[in-house]
Amino acid sequence: VARVVHARNACRRFSPRWSDDDDDALRRALALALRAPSSFNAQPLALVAVRDAAARQELAAAMVGGNSARVLAAPISIVVAAERDVMRRAAALQRLEAKSGRLSEREVAALPLKLGAIQGAGGLEVVQLAKRVAAAAAPVPLPTLSSLEAWGFKAAGMAAQTLLLALAAEGLSSCPMEGLVDRAVRAAVHLPSSFSVAMVVAVGHAAAPTARS
Repeated sequence: VARVVHARNACRRFSPRWSDDDDDALRRALALALRAPSSFNAQPLALVAVRDAAARQELAAAMVGGNSARVLAAPISIVVAAERDVMRRAAALQRLEAKSGRLSEREVAALPLKLGAIQGAGGLEVVQLAKRVAAAAAPVPLPTLSSLEAWGFKAAGMAAQTLLLALAAEGLSSCPMEGLVDRAVRAAVHLPSSFSVAMVVAVGHAAAPTARS
């Protein structure tokens, strides 16, 4: 683990080379990223791979500063986004946990209620605000309630870090980037407004150092 952590760094210049073996390595890394932990195992995130030249052009236009050039240079970019519509995943999560056998029937049945407590009735942010006010006034300390975006970003961040380390273990370079325009990135990869973009990760092989004359 220490070797992979030390091997990972933010790549600033990418080579255009990419192979079928790299495709396999990327698939393995993405599969591991989806094993990252999340509250109630809800996995409120999306990992969208962008590789088509035209799609990378559109994504690059949604990035800020030097990040645009990195998206264009890297063969692949991964959009890491968090979903705020938590309840949309409730039924699938119940099926997953029932099949795994990790939870009792009562715990599986309670999952929608627990997710609803995070999202609030109807998914309204005002309910989240009311809960935070109530928690602050409670005589017994209650858990700090985050916004739905912050809650999703926690899961997205853990998945992104797992992805970065998995890519490094596969011998691929990466660069996580936060300088972006959320609405434009979502439009580029066709994500609905219930998502917020946490970051974009450029993926490929590091370019050879430029020789100095």
